[in-house]
Amino acid sequence: MERFEKELTQFVNDVRSLEIEHQLSSKAIAILSESLSRYRKTIGECEAIKKLGPSVLTDRFVKYLQAQGWHEDTARSVDLEINQGLTELRVSTYNARQRIEGLKDMVTSVEQDVGRDLTSKLQNLFLETPSAGDEADIINLEMLELPMTSSDPGHLQYVLHMAVICQMLHEDVEMKEKIVGALGLDTIAEHMEVYSSSWALRPFVDEEIMESALKVLDPRNVSHKI
Repeated sequence: MERFEKELTQFVNDVRSLEIEHQLSSKAIAILSESLSRYRKTIGECEAIKKLGPSVLTDRFVKYLQAQGWHEDTARSVDLEINQGLTELRVSTYNARQRIEGLKDMVTSVEQDVGRDLTSKLQNLFLETPSAGDEADIINLEMLELPMTSSDPGHLQYVLHMAVICQMLHEDVEMKEKIVGALGLDTIAEHMEVYSSSWALRPFVDEEIMESALKVLDPRNVSHKI
């Protein structure tokens, strides 16, 4: 029992850390989107200035040349800013992947303890947003057609909640890895808008189920039940 409680504590702490990291990375991709927008605008202005040509060596044209140099310096500065933003997102996504792999290992370990493979059964399960009611019952074993036995009902229910959380986070990080792989200086505005929205909204994560499951798994609620 003590080992199981320690695993639950570690699991919940890691998930909470991932949630904080998600908030930070959502801000980072929003900043990156703004930087890309400024980069495209600056490059466009540079190209417009270059097309003027040295038709007449006037003070006005000299100012145009000076402006071109300023715009090019700005473009280089924003380019560096964008690359730093991309690096930050890559590191964030890599760290999230490593942490989620650790969560999956924990789920596998506790699944072996109860002798059930819940993860594979969850992969094709459609989870609807739960209606108002007892939060502890939003995920139940009947959904997976797994009969409860008198010896494992407590453990099995907690393991199921862990597996559901892990599955959602796994799909979320896969989406983020694809987004990071697609980002670059040539990312068009329409695509960037979709990427930013998807990153922030997390279509594969049901926030209500996530929070309810974390409450069920809170060690303070578990220790007196198992």
